[in-house]
Amino acid sequence: MSRRFEKATSEKPTVVENKSKANRQEKRLAKELNGRTTAASGAGRNKGDIDTKSFKIEVKRTDKQSLAIKKEWLLKIEEESYGVGKEPALIIEIDGEEWVVIQKRLFKMLSEE
Repeated sequence: MSRRFEKATSEKPTVVENKSKANRQEKRLAKELNGRTTAASGAGRNKGDIDTKSFKIEVKRTDKQSLAIKKEWLLKIEEESYGVGKEPALIIEIDGEEWVVIQKRLFKMLSEE
C-alpha cells in the first residue's frame, strides 16, 4: 500500500503533520506574546520553545480530548528558566483550546496585583 493511500484513508495525523502543527503553534504564540521561538525547540544552547522578556515557555499540543502533563516537562522548563532569570510556563493546547500552566507561587503573586 502506498504512503499516499495510507495518508488519504488514515484518520490519525502523521508525525510530520503533528510537528508542522506544533511549529505553527509556537510561531503564532511567540508573535502573540512578543517573544521568539527557540531554534530546534530547545535542543541547542537556548532552551524552551518560546523565549519572552519574562518567561521561558514550553509548548505542547494535541488534537485529542486530553493531554497528560509530565512532571519532567515542568522540571525541565523550571531549570532552564531559572538559569537565565526568567519564570517558567507551560502552554498546552487541547483540541483547539489553550491553557497556561504556571507555578502556584507566581499565580499567587499575579493574583495579588
